[in-house]
Amino acid sequence: MGYIILVTNEMTKAPKIYELVALQLMDCSNGVPSSAITIRHDGDEITDAGIGEGTIDAVFKTIDRISGYEGQLLDYKVTSVSKGKDALANVTVKVSFNNEPAIIGHGLNIDTMLASARAYVGALNSYLSMQGRMRERSVDSSKSV
Repeated sequence: MGYIILVTNEMTKAPKIYELVALQLMDCSNGVPSSAITIRHDGDEITDAGIGEGTIDAVFKTIDRISGYEGQLLDYKVTSVSKGKDALANVTVKVSFNNEPAIIGHGLNIDTMLASARAYVGALNSYLSMQGRMRERSVDSSKSV
């Protein structure tokens, strides 16, 4: 029962303005954590790479650079949805973009890093969707004046 709710939750999020296409990571105990990410936006695939203080930091910074929106991670949670080596990771992020109120994003995958990237992109898409709806409302209200 829990699986259906989580999968449905991830599938019914905001429109996919940005869509994660590929994720490649490198991390080691004495190295520099890095990520290479490909994201689809307006039919174009954009690839970039970045480094960070840790793997998740590298992933989120790379997504920020590709999208042009800088997010501030306020909360990051990982829970297991199932048991065993093939357990699904349910990642929840709370992110503030451009110093605006925080947005929640969710990602679900057997790979925790991929679930994390999906959650962050989901939060970005929710933020952009809300911005679009607010612009539409202000245009509609100005028409009625």
